Amino acid sequence: MCPYPCTTTGITSFYPLNIKILRHILEHIISPYLKYICVYYSNFSVLLAIFFRLIVEITVFYAYIMYKRL
Repeated sequence: MCPYPCTTTGITSFYPLNIKILRHILEHIISPYLKYICVYYSNFSVLLAIFFRLIVEITVFYAYIMYKRL
């Protein structure tokens, strides 16, 4: 399991344990939060785009009404 030859028993037993702990942290603790953060920001960017589109539509409509009043 070691990427280099391990001569002592302590390194051999300690290295895979470290990998298991880091993998557990990555899979069960960090990954779900990253997923929720990515989903939140993608939803936020969609809502922001809709909001700006709505502002543009209102501005164009207001300009059209002002043009008709001339």
